[in-house]
This record gives sequence, C-alpha cells and structure tokens, in this order.
Amino acid sequence: SFLQPDIHLFKQNLFYLETLNTKQKLYHKKIFRTAMLFQFVNVLLQVLVHKSHDLLQEEIGIAIYNMASVDFDGFFAAFLPEFLTSCDGVDANQKSVLGRNFKMDRNVHRLVNDLRYYRLCNDSLPPGTVKL
Repeated sequence: SFLQPDIHLFKQNLFYLETLNTKQKLYHKKIFRTAMLFQFVNVLLQVLVHKSHDLLQEEIGIAIYNMASVDFDGFFAAFLPEFLTSCDGVDANQKSVLGRNFKMDRNVHRLVNDLRYYRLCNDSLPPGTVKL
C-alpha cells in the first residue's frame, strides 16, 4: 500500500507503522530488521526521491531515522551501499560521494536532494559527455 498514489492511505499507513514501533518496538524486532527493514526504507527513500508524496516528507524522514536508529552501523554498512547501488541515473563516483557525505544526524533530505541534483545534472548532459 506504500506504493499506491493515494497520499491519505500512505499517511495512515506511515502513522500506524510508527505507532506499532512506539508501542511494540516493531523496528527492534529481529524479523523486521532482517526481512522488512530494507524494503520499507527503500520505498520511503524512493518516495522522497520521486517527490510522489512531498507533503509528507517530514514524517517520512522521521520514520526513516527511527528505522535506521535501531542499528546505525548496519544501516551505513549494509543498507546505504545497497540502496545507492540500486539507484539509476548516477555513476559509481557519484554514489560513492553520496555514501561518504551522508550522515544521519544531518538529515535524510540532504541525501535525497543531492541524489536528485546528480540525476538532473546527468540527464541534462549530451550523450557521451563526461559526468560530474
């Protein structure tokens, strides 16, 4: 349901996901961390990158932070490189820069904005041009 375009449904689901975490420590559960964390954070980051639910960007950023905060080391060592590897429209050097510059305490929105910027720059270059 997070892939649906309905922003009200998205907001409701995000609210319930965060409520489950607050009341039941959902994000700390091993099954969530091993089987679901990547998919949820990936979808939430993609939503931010594509601006499909821009009205909820703060709530989405908080949810991503809450999910990542359970295991920051794992997030930076495993999830972030895998997410960046799957990103289209940016080259390996740009992905490396994005990974190095991303700090959770700064804001997930900076990563998203930098990723959008690289994509915009790369898309505007004529074919065969050396990318930034």
